[in-house]
Amino acid sequence: MLNSHNILFFLGTATLVPALLSGQRTRGEPVETRPLVAILPIDSTRGDSARTIIQRDLDYGDRVLPVYLDPGLASSVAPRGSDIINYSFLAPTRATSLIRAVPIPAGYRVGLHDVGLGYLRQSADFRVPRVPVRRSALVRDSLARDFFTRDSTARLVLWRDSLLVDSLAREAAKPVRISRLHRKRDRLRADSVAAVRAAIRRQIQARDSLIRLIVRRDSIRNDSVLPVLVRRDSLLRDSLIIENRLAIHGIADEIERWLTGTRGTAQTRIAYVAAGKLRVVDSDGANDHIVRTPGAVLSPSWHPSGRKIVYADFNDDGTQIAQVDLHGNWQLLSQSRRGFNITPVYTPDGRSIVWSRGGDYFADLVVASATDSSPARSLTGGSEFENTSPAFSPDGRLAFVSPRPGLTPQIYSMFAEGGAARPLIPIPSGIRSYRTSPSWAPTGDAIAYQQQEGDFQVYMMNLLTRSLRRLTTYRENEDPSFAPDGRHMSITSTRGGLRQIWVLDSRTERFRQLTTTPDGRLSDWSPITRPLF
Repeated sequence: MLNSHNILFFLGTATLVPALLSGQRTRGEPVETRPLVAILPIDSTRGDSARTIIQRDLDYGDRVLPVYLDPGLASSVAPRGSDIINYSFLAPTRATSLIRAVPIPAGYRVGLHDVGLGYLRQSADFRVPRVPVRRSALVRDSLARDFFTRDSTARLVLWRDSLLVDSLAREAAKPVRISRLHRKRDRLRADSVAAVRAAIRRQIQARDSLIRLIVRRDSIRNDSVLPVLVRRDSLLRDSLIIENRLAIHGIADEIERWLTGTRGTAQTRIAYVAAGKLRVVDSDGANDHIVRTPGAVLSPSWHPSGRKIVYADFNDDGTQIAQVDLHGNWQLLSQSRRGFNITPVYTPDGRSIVWSRGGDYFADLVVASATDSSPARSLTGGSEFENTSPAFSPDGRLAFVSPRPGLTPQIYSMFAEGGAARPLIPIPSGIRSYRTSPSWAPTGDAIAYQQQEGDFQVYMMNLLTRSLRRLTTYRENEDPSFAPDGRHMSITSTRGGLRQIWVLDSRTERFRQLTTTPDGRLSDWSPITRPLF
């Protein structure tokens, strides 16, 4: 039962704070109501705990508003070691739902509770890879113990050998008694004994040399193997950390589905280019890292599996289409001889690649297999216009950019098999417009693009109503790429000063900065990516 002390505690030190995490809105608050959801502590992980990741993902999804429970209130709602949920303690929070996740051997058991009705509404088990403790110290200690044992054994053998050599030397130093009657026999016996002693000393010396050589070899091996084992352990652990976070993002996405009917998009990554390097970052800004490629990178685009990327490899001889997986294993596409090859994308089934290929005439859209060396074929029939920047719709239609006679670049569409191209976005008469970089929403109902108006700005057209909407106004904004939900998009923006990748919610026009690497551009948002474990 609530008493005056509890009420003061709720309204004072335990007031719930909405978990709005650094988002920016350009035109006020969202028009839709976001249901409030409270999330109980999950584990004792320092830093980015599972609870923190889920809260942040739900907030970034812009459909749910997570609220913060301080430790005191959380322990009152769900006492440690008990399965009881005290729903009444959540009344001051106005939360309509409660998420409780508990660790199980395979991952987490997550339950969605209806606070108003006071019951468990939905529950599921989620597999999550466990991150092992850092084993560097254990590896170092194990190698040290093994080396100490072998070194001690070697030293004991050498000590015993030195005692034996000293004993032989003392025996050799003793005077040899030679009788007058048996001088020849005694001399032969003495020489024989001396020869045996010399042979034993040589054997001991040879064995000691071998032992010292083995000790030196073991010492060198120990010094060289340790960094390798430590690095191997670190790489394994880092890989599991990445997969662990990806699995937790999947939990957040499923919770968002439970609450709103729409799956979240936290279990995704964004590829982009910075200083000519290909980089990949998680949807929440974590794990930003370089994917190694031999040359400079232009126009990265994800495979439908989310496990590899196609891009234009650039060097002094021109560009060539290439593919790379997230481990840095790359290959050049043989059908794209080095020259003018830009803006590649995979077909929706991932089996082929479409790109813009130029030569002595205008750039043409061509398609070739992503897995074999069968010749590329033309899609736009070697037209008399430059055709670039292909983008597929979910049903296989193709948008691209082309400047037709008397016009600046505009966005056209055609069937993927070929055929006549028609303007996808109405071309205004009497007004100069310059439109490029189309991105077709995975939901199929919208297309985003950049339009030059002094600086470039991002626009979106609703393909059902044919209505156009300008999404950005401040500074320069380019290269939109839709998330799998067809609502959020990554864009290149200078709104923070330097050119960076930002995430824009097209419905609320809320911005959040994704990257901090200077000169980030040309982003592409991946499909949902399942963890590998």
